[in-house]
Amino acid sequence: MEENRPRYKRGWVIAGFCLAAFTLVGLMFFMRQTYIYYQGLKRGETYEKLMSVRQGESEQTEQVKVTAEQAKKIKELVAAHPGDPYIGADTSTHEIVEFLDFGCPYCKNAEPAVRELARLRPNVRISFRDYPVTDLHPFAELAAQSARCVWLQAQPMVYWRFREQVFADQDHMDDSSLRDKAVQAGANMSGYDRCRASLETLSSMRQSINDAQAAGVRGTPTFFVDGHMVEGQAGYADLIKALEP
Repeated sequence: MEENRPRYKRGWVIAGFCLAAFTLVGLMFFMRQTYIYYQGLKRGETYEKLMSVRQGESEQTEQVKVTAEQAKKIKELVAAHPGDPYIGADTSTHEIVEFLDFGCPYCKNAEPAVRELARLRPNVRISFRDYPVTDLHPFAELAAQSARCVWLQAQPMVYWRFREQVFADQDHMDDSSLRDKAVQAGANMSGYDRCRASLETLSSMRQSINDAQAAGVRGTPTFFVDGHMVEGQAGYADLIKALEP
């Protein structure tokens, strides 16, 4: 009977129950966090962002606010340079700058949102700057240079066809494959070849990388909406929300 059981044995039973309860709670917490990190990675969030300490459910969805002065300085830092591709009017009231890597699958997945935004919001100018992560995508720099050479021919539709082909075939971004894509897109190949042999596009790309790092870019795609950073695989709703005052 229970009352005849030695006290020390009853103590071990209680301790066992407590240990089992703590283990179960810890396992449930671990599974929940693993699921959150997995979903974040699918959205293109960086490891540092996923591992940051978040206090309270409200803080998990709240965007980091920057002052108007900070946003102005960042906007000036990341602003497009001559030769950077863009879509939208020069008189647009809002500016979005995307730092991208042509070998990045998350940049590819973000393309529909970018195109949809450009179609539905004519008051927004979207500029594209390079941030090739060659440790992950060895041919990303070649793709970035080639895209610039196509853009500089002042035929936007040719550029967009080339861009779509590169994103659709990210496994083939060597020099020969990129030239074939330029031909298929309708580029002027004599001008393309001269541009690719020049160091001008390489210099522009390096400047883009330097500006991105100075602005705190850690991965692709990263958007700056009027100077406010939006990281990861942003969707249309995310970009529209960032445009709100």
